[in-house]
Amino acid sequence: MAGYFIRPMIGQRHTLGHEIIDADHKAIGEWWQRAVNCEPIQSKFFIARLKSLMRKHFAHEAQLMEQSGGTLCECHWMEHQQWIELCDQADALSSDNWKKARSLLRIELPRLVRDHIITMDQLTVIFINTHGTHGVSAPHNC
Repeated sequence: MAGYFIRPMIGQRHTLGHEIIDADHKAIGEWWQRAVNCEPIQSKFFIARLKSLMRKHFAHEAQLMEQSGGTLCECHWMEHQQWIELCDQADALSSDNWKKARSLLRIELPRLVRDHIITMDQLTVIFINTHGTHGVSAPHNC
């Protein structure tokens, strides 16, 4: 779509201060940009890659939380599942109604992702950074 600017899904203000989580968010945002700008014939591949990056990110978060002595709450997991379900909907629609599929990806997914980052992921990073990253516990000086 020549001359049409699509705002990035994730911007600088969504950087949370954790190298792995921020890198995952960036990769998801980059592939999202590709998916919403691809040709209909490419959509299934691009959506599959986007979902793969999301699952990788979810696994990273769970592992980092576990290494820090915590777990992701059920609400956090449910929001992750919403991302995947929305991508599944877009994928299912992509063969017959690419405009609607792209609309789901362009409008609905960024809202879900941004809301999740500024709430759930921000709290996750605070926990990880407070309790130690990569399995190394922070010193307790209390």
